[in-house]
Amino acid sequence: MKKILGVILVFMLCLSAFAQGGSEAAAVADMSNYPSRTMTFIVNRAAGGSTDLIARAVANSIQKDKGITTTVVNYDGGDGLIGVNELMNAAPDGYTFSVIGCTEIPNMLANFEEAAFTKDDLYPVCQLASKSRILVCAPNSPFKTLDDLKEYALAHPGEVTCAVAGSNTMYLPEIIEKELGIDLTIVNAGSGNNAFTMVLGGHSDIAIIGANFYKNAQVENLAILGDSMPVEDLGEGFAPTFISQGVAFTDTSFTYVIAAKGTPEEYIRYVSDMIKDCIDNGTLYEGLVNAGQDPMFMGYEEFKPYYMDYIDTMVEILKK
Repeated sequence: MKKILGVILVFMLCLSAFAQGGSEAAAVADMSNYPSRTMTFIVNRAAGGSTDLIARAVANSIQKDKGITTTVVNYDGGDGLIGVNELMNAAPDGYTFSVIGCTEIPNMLANFEEAAFTKDDLYPVCQLASKSRILVCAPNSPFKTLDDLKEYALAHPGEVTCAVAGSNTMYLPEIIEKELGIDLTIVNAGSGNNAFTMVLGGHSDIAIIGANFYKNAQVENLAILGDSMPVEDLGEGFAPTFISQGVAFTDTSFTYVIAAKGTPEEYIRYVSDMIKDCIDNGTLYEGLVNAGQDPMFMGYEEFKPYYMDYIDTMVEILKK
């Protein structure tokens, strides 16, 4: 009897250990009642920036078109790491996601020793939209064209300050430096909003910011020296592209949705399909356009392998 009780006890302990381990693994997908409560979208930047505007467009569209309660929570600081950690610490139950820019995760993996995660710890859901970058300078700036900037910067090495949205975009002015043969002083503004404010207030000579600031720049009479779209001509009313000016600088970034490790694939597919429907038949297309984005949806099946390859490529570039 003691032997039998001992075997039962060992079995119960093993069962308990298995159950505890299972609590740390993926949540069990119950599609019969999903979603049944508020969905949270985390933004790892301050309110008002391009990623925040995109996240709110997604949340508002889901709430309006699908009747699902949503909320957007901003976690600014740590150059985006705080918000990603919040997602990592959230329960993988299909109710917490993050809307994030494409260079954020590669930058953390390449440069942040405190980033205690790998690319496999964050599950890609879908791509939302894409945008290019623009190079702007203040209304009273002596630079009216890219040639003006080049001429001055060649004569005054290191004197021209260039604001960027974060450490994950520091490589952008480095490309400009290489292409024009100039030397800039690069300033990490921490966000696109801050970079725009710095150049508007004369605290930075130029700034490289997302094309979602195009209308704002025009309203404030900022000179737009170039657009990084990979085309020769954007048409009337737009600034010349870099390649149309003989400068090999093309760059388009994308924004996407991710979930924490352990989120059941069924939930991820559901959210991906729901967002696609909101773009195709609902209010999200207009919301993304109003946020200065070019809606370019890529669903889970297609986006996952693309995302994995992109992360590896960008980490290698940023490490260099």
